[in-house]
Amino acid sequence: RGLHAAGVWVLAVVGAREIAWWIDLAVQGKRVWPSIAWAVVPAMLLALLAARRAQSRWPLAAHPQTYVVTGGAPLAVFLALWIFHANLTSDGDPFPLVYAPFLNPLDLAIAGAFIVLAAWQRAASRHGLGEWLEAFRPYLFGLFGGGLFVWVNGILLRSLHHWAELPFGLPEMMSSRLVQASFSILWMLLAVAAMVVATRRALRPLWIAGAALMGIVVAKLFVVDLSGIGTVERIV
Repeated sequence: RGLHAAGVWVLAVVGAREIAWWIDLAVQGKRVWPSIAWAVVPAMLLALLAARRAQSRWPLAAHPQTYVVTGGAPLAVFLALWIFHANLTSDGDPFPLVYAPFLNPLDLAIAGAFIVLAAWQRAASRHGLGEWLEAFRPYLFGLFGGGLFVWVNGILLRSLHHWAELPFGLPEMMSSRLVQASFSILWMLLAVAAMVVATRRALRPLWIAGAALMGIVVAKLFVVDLSGIGTVERIV
């Protein structure tokens, strides 16, 4: 069984390295394409392992738990880490294409990674991880929500970088008034949306998260956004 799982890992590493090399060669190492390539092969393999039709065929049918759980878990962890890494380090420049929020290669790859992770989680629950996933469900939802929050903020920063010509760097972004104002508006909308959905579906943890985010927005308005203006403007 160890050899079967190791075969999945070797195929993922070698395939990702090879595809990344070919894409890097095609675009000459430009922009976001080489980074996306590292997620393509693991996501495709994880989607294959999670598919019911593939699980009914050889070699998955002989060792379904080994392939889905043992072989797929490291790929799922890698994809989750790649989502955070791509959002924090890449400006999403789709050269030679034109950048558009959501409809660009990086955001489409991240959306695909989220979908694949959700599909793998359902498959893993049927092959031995059901009790573990149920026990850690709140933490998994928290990680999933945190990933979505980081992704939405990454979309905002990349859009400001391409449309407002702001340098894509943490010090430059954090010192920009446009970025700070955009953060406040985005976080407020996310907080209100979370609280409304939580109220309608009776999801107390989600409501608490939305209320906490709204509190952070209010504190940020006074501490950060209003720190550079006069007393009269601050009172208004």
